[in-house]
Amino acid sequence: MRPAADVTQDGIAQQARRGGAADAGVMIQSQASPDAAREIDARIDDEADRNANEAFDDDGYVLALLKRARAFVLDEGGKRRAPSSRTAKDYARKCRHADTLLAAIPGSNHDALATLLARYAPSKNSFFAMRAALRWRLCNEAAENIKSMQRLYGTASKTVAFKSFASKLETICNQADVLASIKRADLLVAAAIESKPRRSKKLVLKRLDTDWRDQFLAANSSSPTYRHAGVILVTCGLRPDELQKGVLIERVGEHVRFTIHGAKVTQHSGQQVRSMMAPATGLPDWFVEELSDEPRRFSVSAGPLRQHLRRLSESMYPRRNPPIVISAYCFRHALATDLRDDGWEIEEVAAVLGESVAETSLHYGFRLRGLGRGRQKPLIVRGAVETTRPVRPPDHGFVQQKISLRTLGKSPKP
Repeated sequence: MRPAADVTQDGIAQQARRGGAADAGVMIQSQASPDAAREIDARIDDEADRNANEAFDDDGYVLALLKRARAFVLDEGGKRRAPSSRTAKDYARKCRHADTLLAAIPGSNHDALATLLARYAPSKNSFFAMRAALRWRLCNEAAENIKSMQRLYGTASKTVAFKSFASKLETICNQADVLASIKRADLLVAAAIESKPRRSKKLVLKRLDTDWRDQFLAANSSSPTYRHAGVILVTCGLRPDELQKGVLIERVGEHVRFTIHGAKVTQHSGQQVRSMMAPATGLPDWFVEELSDEPRRFSVSAGPLRQHLRRLSESMYPRRNPPIVISAYCFRHALATDLRDDGWEIEEVAAVLGESVAETSLHYGFRLRGLGRGRQKPLIVRGAVETTRPVRPPDHGFVQQKISLRTLGKSPKP
């Protein structure tokens, strides 16, 4: 197996280069001595600087550069919604880590980017998360440089400051093109490394006992801190971040109402608040006895809850290889499967899960009579689910395509 650094020698990053001079420099460098290669690179850089200064004196070139950069910013903003503050912090952290790694990688900036991303290529999620973080930073830098150039354009368009902004903007656009051209599949092939298998949380359901949720409730009932959270997870299938925000629970006649403040909510997606009803007879006696007509708020921190579920999993399924870890999302996938098996429409399932787009619910659980284990009748009362915004109806062509892809190569169930 060749090291990831060799990826750049095989042309992955070279294909992403822009400009014949840079490509020529790489081809010559591969055959010349180190000193000769440095001299060639220096001549190319000097020539590029002279050409850039002359180009930035040309109003047509500058306007074309601004148009190119603006198209990148608009395209990036149109493809993805603005990241949340939490995601932005994560992107900034990833970029700082990338800068540390890039500083230690020899070669041109183009080659270094390919070598950096090759480190993350084995994991699909890691690769695209790092690439998204780098593009997010480039998009922000491009937007700032565009503003600075527009401010100086005209009266001070020939100044050193203006040319400096223009040079940086051109570099940003080139880097954006490089990132867009680097494909994970090409890096895996060039570096002769294998893709890591996906670690889908819902696949854990196939390894659980058919009554795993009953076992969980029995084992979890002895925890004064998490026993209420366990009942809420089994009943509502909510996200751990939603449980951390707090769930309002109240007795309404013979039923119990759960009001959840949603996570992953933006201006156009998610449900800010949703509520659902469940019959009191289907919930543990001790849980119902502690309720009253006045809403009561239950919450636990996501991090400690994750650790608690891991410890409980070890006690429920000891000496399993690989270990079985029940996460909060296991309950979410299980509930989505139960709802489908019970005949709920895709919009109804999405409302229970706190989604505003019907198709999003297809990512959760298994299809009818699929691979899930431990099916049970959902406790949630059908028709008693309320959301702050209506669920967008499904694109039936998309749904059919999704189902066809999932069933491709599988024989029908009897």
